[in-house]
Amino acid sequence: LPILARAVETIAPAGAVNGLAQVLLRNTCPGVPDLYQGNERWDFSLVDPDNRRPVDFALRRQASAQPADTTTLLRDWRDGGIKQALIAQSLGVRRHYSELFRRGDYQPLRVQGPRAEHIVAFARHWQGQWALVVVPRWVAGWLGDQPHIPPASWGETCIHLPPALRDSRWKGLWATRLTAQGELLPVSQVLTQMPVNLLIAV
Repeated sequence: LPILARAVETIAPAGAVNGLAQVLLRNTCPGVPDLYQGNERWDFSLVDPDNRRPVDFALRRQASAQPADTTTLLRDWRDGGIKQALIAQSLGVRRHYSELFRRGDYQPLRVQGPRAEHIVAFARHWQGQWALVVVPRWVAGWLGDQPHIPPASWGETCIHLPPALRDSRWKGLWATRLTAQGELLPVSQVLTQMPVNLLIAV
C-alpha cells in the first residue's frame, strides 16, 4: 500500500490536468455538456453502487458564493475546488454566448513550435463571434506538485489562428487578456495562470 500511495502521489497532478482538460472539452465541444450531479469536484468512485453517496451541496454552494483566485485554486487543488471553478466559469461563458456554442461551427487549429504535439486547440465561430479552446496533453514530466505547467515550458509554441483573427484581442477565464501576434497566439501566454483556457475574441 505505501508503494501504491507513492505512485498515486506521483501521477496525481497529471491526472488533475487531464481531468480539467476533459471538463473544458466537454463544456465547449459541439453538443450538450453531460454533467453528472455530485461530480463538480474530484470523484474517485468506481462503479455502482460506489458512486451513490450523498452530495455535499453546502460545500459546493459555499465555493460558488466565494470564488477563489488562481493561486488558491492551484495551492488547494486536491480539494477539487479548481474543477468546480472551471465548470462554473466555462458554463458561464457558454450561457453568455449561447448561440455561439449552440450553433457555432468547430474549427480545429494548427499548432506550431517545439511543443506543438502537446496542445489541442480549436475554435467555435458563429456570426462574427469566436471562442478559442486550448488544453494540454502529455505533460506529466513537466509538473511539480501542482497541476500547473510553467509557461516557459512551452517555448515558442504558438496556435495558428484563422486569417480573420489576425492581431485579434482575447479575454479568457480568470481575467486572462492577450493579443495575437499577427495570426499567432503564444501558448505560454494562453496558459499562464491555469493549465487550460477558454477565450472569447473581444
